[in-house]
Amino acid sequence: MPAPEQDLLLQLDQQLQQAIETRQVEVYGQPSHLYHSGYYSNSTSLWSHSPALLEHQNRGYLITATPKAALRLAILPVQAIIPLLRTSITPEACEATAPPTATPNRLEDIGPGLERLCTALESYCPSIGLDGFATLALEGGNHYRHVLLFRPLDSLQLYDIEPL
Repeated sequence: MPAPEQDLLLQLDQQLQQAIETRQVEVYGQPSHLYHSGYYSNSTSLWSHSPALLEHQNRGYLITATPKAALRLAILPVQAIIPLLRTSITPEACEATAPPTATPNRLEDIGPGLERLCTALESYCPSIGLDGFATLALEGGNHYRHVLLFRPLDSLQLYDIEPL
């Protein structure tokens, strides 16, 4: 495994472990809905509690899913995720996007970086019992703009699917 990828996994493991130790974990049951635009697969992917806040896609599907049982998500502050986004940027991506030292103009603008992180973590599955992590809380409760799930097919069941 290349050194940058090992560093990324180490940093993520530390963030997730810290969330567990500080009890920053939320559990969602079957009444909860999560939304994803793209394809329904078991690859690490970006979801949301709000379909209106998903990154725009021109192909694939709008997928609605519910947890099979208890979906355990670490709640990570955006400031903790930004170093992970820098590590996940490959040299090829740096040429096409902002430099790895760049910080998003607004904290809501981390979606593209999280998509790159999903690609970097495609086969990642933590051994600490979490299904993913969430960040950027939405107003009015324990719902989040960005939910990164490590193995969606293992933790979710399909509720609805529509072509985009």
